[in-house]
Amino acid sequence: MSTINQALFNLLTGSAPLAALVGTRVFPVKLPQKVTYPAIVFARATGPREHSQDGSSGLASPRFEFDCWADS
Repeated sequence: MSTINQALFNLLTGSAPLAALVGTRVFPVKLPQKVTYPAIVFARATGPREHSQDGSSGLASPRFEFDCWADS
């Protein structure tokens, strides 16, 4: 898992109210088959790189999408 994905996983599973609902069923990019619900999937939706007069600044402003899955 990449650094940002691990940080998001830790943030989501570290939230007591959210962890009470989904436990550690937080997945990057794709929901596994035969998963127990409820679960959360997150993925980077967009993320243009920031540029300066000198070219790439090495910074980015990514946006993430979060999908929440449940039986009902």
